[in-house]
Amino acid sequence: MRTLKAVLILFLLVYSQAHAVTVWYQPTPYPLKKINGSTLPQDLEKVHVWDGWLNNSYNTTLVRDDKLQAGGWGDVYRSYLNWDLVGLPQNPTTVNLWLQFYTAGGTPTPFQFCILNSSWNTTVAWNSQPSVLGCTGMFTSPTSGGWAGWNITSWYQNWQSGVWGKYGMMINPQNNNNNFVAIRSSRYASDGVRPILQFDFTPTLELKMPLPAGYSWLLTNEIGGYECTGSEPSPDIYHQDNTGTGNHYSLDFAPTNRSNSGGASYNVNQIPILASASGKVVEATSNNGNGYYVRIDHDGDGDVNTGFQTVYLHMQPGSLAVSQGQTVISGQRLGFMGNTGISTGTHLHLGVRYKNQGYSYTSELTKVTLENRILKSYQTECILDSTGRPTTWGRYYPSN
Repeated sequence: MRTLKAVLILFLLVYSQAHAVTVWYQPTPYPLKKINGSTLPQDLEKVHVWDGWLNNSYNTTLVRDDKLQAGGWGDVYRSYLNWDLVGLPQNPTTVNLWLQFYTAGGTPTPFQFCILNSSWNTTVAWNSQPSVLGCTGMFTSPTSGGWAGWNITSWYQNWQSGVWGKYGMMINPQNNNNNFVAIRSSRYASDGVRPILQFDFTPTLELKMPLPAGYSWLLTNEIGGYECTGSEPSPDIYHQDNTGTGNHYSLDFAPTNRSNSGGASYNVNQIPILASASGKVVEATSNNGNGYYVRIDHDGDGDVNTGFQTVYLHMQPGSLAVSQGQTVISGQRLGFMGNTGISTGTHLHLGVRYKNQGYSYTSELTKVTLENRILKSYQTECILDSTGRPTTWGRYYPSN
């Protein structure tokens, strides 16, 4: 029976990875300030996307507000857009760029995308714009209030492969005499209308949220170690490559939660940690750094030097419910959320690894999905006060 169960689990793992999926990547906006009121550096790897507009007459340096615009009233507006590509899927089948358009006055103008050929940052000015590699033909301005999408698969592959520099694109108007096109930017306040990348690919591993279903859970740290409050140290070294083994693909979830049905929240003192996928337990123990933790090998052979692993850290003392060598199924309880090891509060540190490594350049991890989202889609978003200072995290993710 034990052998049959292991074979069945391996079959389910292979079967679950054999179909293509579509995922949507929409970065959350990052504050311009840290939680202590100081300036939050706008590094591309930290804020995930740069976008903004500038003008040859009135706003000659990049403006980062809730819109992108191209056109003008005798003057000229252009917009810029660039993505942090680290952690995004390597070699996807299809990539589409989706933008939402809205009325900005005047007559809609056709526009084009121009591929940039030199570096720029959020201080770019009209007189120091990056060079252009080439431009598309002109596109008709879409209907106001609607979405429009473009297949940018070849552009994306050229960025990821290094054929082109990772400098992004410019939106350039055809006309500027009372002609305009306006687009919601990544800094737009309402969720859901910011620029989106759509990816089609076959996942390398499909995971479930390792927390009770029917609730949404507060995310406090992203892969790469960045989070929207700007708390020090930033980035968190325990979500970085520089720890020697590579912990870039790690997420922190707080005990704070919300019921998806509108009922009471889950008891924060009794939160079970669940296996994200079936596999074999290769570690169920404790040490000074991880506290009480479990590591699962998901190809079922118990060898961490092959296939994928997940690791679940900082659980309550004495709460481990599995042992080394045990075969587990998705959703099986491993222990309870705690505050052991190097930890500053009760939380779950979920790490995902390939061949026992989770470096930022591990391409196999870019196609791992967690509740049908890529790992890089799990991003923090902060609640801001009237001065734009973040006060706390506010982004929850559902466990289905």
